[in-house]
Amino acid sequence: MASAIQGLFSGVAVVIDDQAHAKTDKNLDAIIETIHAAGGLAIIHTALPKKDELSNYSSVAFVMMDWDLTPPGLSISEENRQALFEENVEFIRALGAHRHTPVVIFTNENLEEVTAVLNAHVDMRSHLASGRLLLRDKAEVGDKIYEVLNQWANEIPSVLALKTWEQQSVRALNDLFIDLHDRSPHWPVMLWETYSHDGPAPADELGKLITRLVASRMDQLELDLSRFVGEIDAKHRDDPAEYERTLKRVLEGERVLDVRRLHADSSAPGDFFQTPEATTSIYINVRPECDAIRRAGRSMPDLYLLKGQLVDPSKIDIHADHGQILDRDDQFTVYSMFNGASYRFGFKDLTIKKWEDWSKHRKGRLLSPFATRLQQKFAAYLQRSGLPAIPRVLRSSVTDSAETGETAAADGTAQA
Repeated sequence: MASAIQGLFSGVAVVIDDQAHAKTDKNLDAIIETIHAAGGLAIIHTALPKKDELSNYSSVAFVMMDWDLTPPGLSISEENRQALFEENVEFIRALGAHRHTPVVIFTNENLEEVTAVLNAHVDMRSHLASGRLLLRDKAEVGDKIYEVLNQWANEIPSVLALKTWEQQSVRALNDLFIDLHDRSPHWPVMLWETYSHDGPAPADELGKLITRLVASRMDQLELDLSRFVGEIDAKHRDDPAEYERTLKRVLEGERVLDVRRLHADSSAPGDFFQTPEATTSIYINVRPECDAIRRAGRSMPDLYLLKGQLVDPSKIDIHADHGQILDRDDQFTVYSMFNGASYRFGFKDLTIKKWEDWSKHRKGRLLSPFATRLQQKFAAYLQRSGLPAIPRVLRSSVTDSAETGETAAADGTAQA
């Protein structure tokens, strides 16, 4: 029953309000009592937590904060009051670096005044517009806190997908460790020992294994986003250019991991580089993963780089029905790969460069299945066998026959 009440927000809630222990705000008291009554746990602060504590909130269900944390009856200048509001903004910004969790501002203050402060910051304005921030009057919430949160989540596709996936993944992660712990509590060490003999990065290999085994235990998500399709269709109709720019940014996020998310000493196939003087070309590493790892006592392995050239989308041949890019055997095109642009990699020339010289130019990592497909296609190119050409005098007759057949099929007159 409790989990049904909490819905997508079951678990630990963080409540930040200077009156949380005073029992003087009936709206706040109703919120906290409802969290406890539903079986949830509440971490209560009467002031903003320190930034170095925010990593502890990486798995909380939601963070609820009052906007004005000045104790009642305390007189402060308008300048100091605005400074406190700016601290709220910095807190929200810092929290967002640790957790993509709903930050809920439940306040007794004038909502228009709070909105004005938030809208003065580009990122906060974006968070309000996108639904990453939820601003509500405390009096409207009270004992309906979970109703408000779940209704809000059901209106924001990103939040709905995150919370649904999160519940499923946590269950799968626990199932995995229960299964393997019951076989042996030393199972990670057993695999670590094997990985240590096989290569220099056992922690990395173990992490990949856990990720793969968690994925294998996840059920199909109980998620249906079809009701939002009409919204994005309307956005496309209203402003096609802006919608397509946004879509390209989404595609880039699907296939590329930004360099800011990569460990400085991590090297892998798919790493791509762009030197300052190159504005229309990038280079991508196709060296096999087992060879791209630094061995003990050795320097980082050299990079095996293929050059990619910026390509205009109108020059990319995309299958009309299947949406697949139709490349020649000696090339591979990645759509919306870097800064919204597409790049085409040629296979004829392979450049070997030192990691030490090129690491500062790394921009990101192309992920699977794109990086894997690139490696596969490049390997096939290296092993290609040339076939004799069709005699020149027969080529036109073959083309004519094909065109005649297509015309007949279109007219419904082709013979079986």
